[in-house]
Amino acid sequence: MKNNQKDCKRFNSLSCVREFMDVDLPEEIKDEDSFGDAFLFAESMPLKKKHKIHLAKNRGSYRKYTVEQIEKLFDLIIEEGFATKDAALVTGINIRTAQDYVKTYNNDSQKRLPGTYNKPCGRSCSKLTKEHSKFFVDYVKKNTTAVLDELKLKLCEKFEGLKNSISVIYKHLQREISTE
Repeated sequence: MKNNQKDCKRFNSLSCVREFMDVDLPEEIKDEDSFGDAFLFAESMPLKKKHKIHLAKNRGSYRKYTVEQIEKLFDLIIEEGFATKDAALVTGINIRTAQDYVKTYNNDSQKRLPGTYNKPCGRSCSKLTKEHSKFFVDYVKKNTTAVLDELKLKLCEKFEGLKNSISVIYKHLQREISTE
């Protein structure tokens, strides 16, 4: 039995299975019509199919271009008639970034160069004023157990057309009341 286990280590797992099933080892097979060749063929095939995993390319490091580079890019494109790709290669700006800069420039009604101005904030400033702060203070003095939801309702009743969320009221109270 120990001898068989040593022989079993020489062959892969299919050979071991065949040995335990009382099947002859490949070198003992002499009959042409046997399944020995089929076992040898099966042994040579991998048991699991290896799949190639395509890894996504890592994004390159972020590069912030100087105002001078951007100005030079647009000088070459507008004044000298360079193609965007050629101007990008000359200035050292990534081609796709240069194309995006040109698109942004063309879509801007004021024709400002990208990177030379600050983008506007997505949210507008709070519509709550000092008058609203005074209303909050007076209301809380009268109703010491008032909660934000109640403050919101009373604010909308007093100032018609004003719509604010509870979080806006909370932030306003933190900012305005804490400074008084």
